[in-house]
Amino acid sequence: MKYFICLLSSLVLLSAEVVDLTNKTLDDMLKSENIVIDFYAEWCGPCKKFAPIYEKVAGSALFKNVVFAKVNIDKEGELCSLFKVRSVPTIVFVKNGKEVAHHVGYLSEEELSTEIKKQFSNF
Repeated sequence: MKYFICLLSSLVLLSAEVVDLTNKTLDDMLKSENIVIDFYAEWCGPCKKFAPIYEKVAGSALFKNVVFAKVNIDKEGELCSLFKVRSVPTIVFVKNGKEVAHHVGYLSEEELSTEIKKQFSNF
């Protein structure tokens, strides 16, 4: 029973690592040093495939100094325009309030981890 509770709390912790980014929360979010933003759509097949990978990487102790956010493009069109998102999934890397990289398409766990290390280079 103890193992089950620990496993359950780990799952809850993983899903709590990724925050929903909205136009209203953008200014506060941009105060963070390192941010990875996943632009997705609920109807998008590659987005659905990428979601568990993104959550797993977000829960990694290696990236504890990175904020992981997600944006539903069907609800946050203004953010899509601001970040010039034209297709999904799109991953945007923001360092010190400025976009430093933009990736369109699915990434494997290894590719995402490598890109985070490359863009933020403080690991």
